[in-house]
Amino acid sequence: MATATASHCCRVCNGAITVKSRRKLFVQEFMLLEELCEVLGYMPSENDNGSQYACYLCWGALSKLKKLNNDLVEKLIRDRQNLVKKLKDKHISNCSCGKVQKKAINVF
Repeated sequence: MATATASHCCRVCNGAITVKSRRKLFVQEFMLLEELCEVLGYMPSENDNGSQYACYLCWGALSKLKKLNNDLVEKLIRDRQNLVKKLKDKHISNCSCGKVQKKAINVF
């Protein structure tokens, strides 16, 4: 088994990893920097002498964190939009002035 060097250990769990089981952290298509920063407690960089890799287990966990965050944001946006619609509908149906104008307001 290879010894754990800076280039052959997981940045998250510090475990030794083989070439086959490592995932490169600083790849534009799979940026997990926010999640990695949250776990490590600092903003990692390609040039900070830390490992450039994560083991497949930590990579999977970081990816899951990102997905959960995206799912939560999407749900909160939908909930907010539904609440705004509900309040607008309530306002329009209870308006006593009779001069309610429906205007499209782009909030986002």
